[in-house]
Amino acid sequence: MNKFIKATAILTAAVSLIFVSCKGDASSKDVMYEPTQQLTNSIVSTPAKAEYSQGTTKNYFYFGDYPQKKVAASDLPAMSTKPSDNGWYVGSDGNYYGKIGDDFYEVTPILWCEVTSEYDYDGHSEDADNSSCSNKASLLVAESILAGGVPYYNTCAAYYTANNVDEAKANDSNIRVIGGKEIFTNNYEYSQLRAFLLGTDYIDLAGKSVSTYKGKGFLQGAFSTEAQSRLITVDVMNDGKSGTEPCDYGYETVCDSNLPISCDTTKDKVFVLSMFEYGNPAYGLGHGNDGGAEIMNKRKRSATEYAAAAGATTDYWERTPYYKNTCSLRYVNSNGSSYNNKLANDSTVGVVPAIVVKIAE
Repeated sequence: MNKFIKATAILTAAVSLIFVSCKGDASSKDVMYEPTQQLTNSIVSTPAKAEYSQGTTKNYFYFGDYPQKKVAASDLPAMSTKPSDNGWYVGSDGNYYGKIGDDFYEVTPILWCEVTSEYDYDGHSEDADNSSCSNKASLLVAESILAGGVPYYNTCAAYYTANNVDEAKANDSNIRVIGGKEIFTNNYEYSQLRAFLLGTDYIDLAGKSVSTYKGKGFLQGAFSTEAQSRLITVDVMNDGKSGTEPCDYGYETVCDSNLPISCDTTKDKVFVLSMFEYGNPAYGLGHGNDGGAEIMNKRKRSATEYAAAAGATTDYWERTPYYKNTCSLRYVNSNGSSYNNKLANDSTVGVVPAIVVKIAE
C-alpha cells in the first residue's frame, strides 16, 4: 500500500463513525471502526514468477482476501472489540484483520494458480484431457495453505475395511445416520472440512447440527457478496473413480463407484482437490510420487502465518478417502506427494482451497 493510500485510509477511518455500546460502565464499551479497505472483488492477473508452484508455465491471479501475515504489536492500530459480519476485526486504519489468540493478521489478497482453463464444472469429464467437457472455466488452486486447525472430521474410530461394507458397518463405532443413510467418517459430503469451506452446519455423532462454521466459513471470510457472485457452483465428483488415482493413466488403483467410502456429487463454490485431480497431467501434475521432485514441487505449499498459528503444518487435505479405512483421508505431504493418508481428526493438516471462475478475456 503506498503512502498516499495508507494516509487516506487512516484519515478516513479517523473521521468515520465509531459505534459505542454502553453496558453500564466504561470497561464494557464495544468499539467498532468503519472499514475502508478495498477488497479484491475482481480477478486480477499477476505476472508468473519462477518461485510460484508451477513457475512460469501457468497463469496466476489475485482474488478474494484472507488473513495471512502476522502484524507486529508495535505496528498494530487500535482494534475493534468485536469482529465484523465477515468474521474479521477492523482497525482504526480501516483495514481488516484476522485474530488468533492475542495476535492479529493482515487480511490481504489471495494468490491463485490457474491449473487449467478447461475445467468441466457441471459434468467433470473423466477424460484425462477433459476432451468431452461441455461447460469449461478456470480451476484456481490457492498458492498457500490458507487455514489450519480444521480436521476432516473431529472424531475417529479407524477400522480397516478392505472395502467390505458389511464388515465396516459392524465394526465402525463412528457411523452417522443422516437422511436414512449410513455415513462413514471420511465421507466428504458430510465432512467438517466441507462445512468449514462453505460456512454451513455439520452433523455430529449424536445426529445434532453443529453451527461452528455457519455463515463464517472460508467462503464468507474470503469473498464479499460481490466476489461470491463470480464463483461458479461446481459439480464436485466424489464417486469411487474421482476419489482415487486416475485409472485411465495406467496406475494400479481401486476404481469402483460403489465403494462404501464414496459419496454423492456435491454442488460447491469452494472445495479441495481429490487425489484424482492432483494426479491429472492436464493440470501440470502427475501421479502420486512419480515424476520426482519436478512434479512433487508443484504440489508443495507453505502455510501462511495465520494458518500456522491455527495449527497447520506443510501438509494439506485432499477430499479423497483412503480406500481401506473408514476414518482416513489422503493428503499432500511436505514433499509434495499426494499418496499418503492420515486420520480424519488430525487438525494439523492444512487447507488449500480451490475455486472455479470465468476469466475475462
